[in-house]
Amino acid sequence: MRPPPWVPGEWRSLEPYLFGIDLYNFTFWWECHETLEGLWHAAGRTSTPAQFLQGIILVSAANLNRHLGKLETARGQAKDGLSRLEGAAREGRVYMGLDVVCFREAVEASFGRKEGSPALVRLETGG
Repeated sequence: MRPPPWVPGEWRSLEPYLFGIDLYNFTFWWECHETLEGLWHAAGRTSTPAQFLQGIILVSAANLNRHLGKLETARGQAKDGLSRLEGAAREGRVYMGLDVVCFREAVEASFGRKEGSPALVRLETGG
């Protein structure tokens, strides 16, 4: 079911977003992808919020592919995902609670190694 239109500034009450981030952080990467995809569609697929979500979706898929041993595929998805986050970074360092710059750096470091822990999505709680 497609979620209704939503506003990025109201991310704290956007339950599918928060649930998708939890799924990501608990390594349910496919489920994260499925959960955030509905929000991506509702955001119009090409808007800044949609590109931001697609960035997280692609990094999630990259983590899954790395787990499955498809390292080169995973690195390509991670790179594509990070490029999708750039629009959000232009709107401010923190977008929908995520410090985009720190997340990008953590993902780059994670995929710079053959093995290692995936970068977590850490949402800011203040302001």
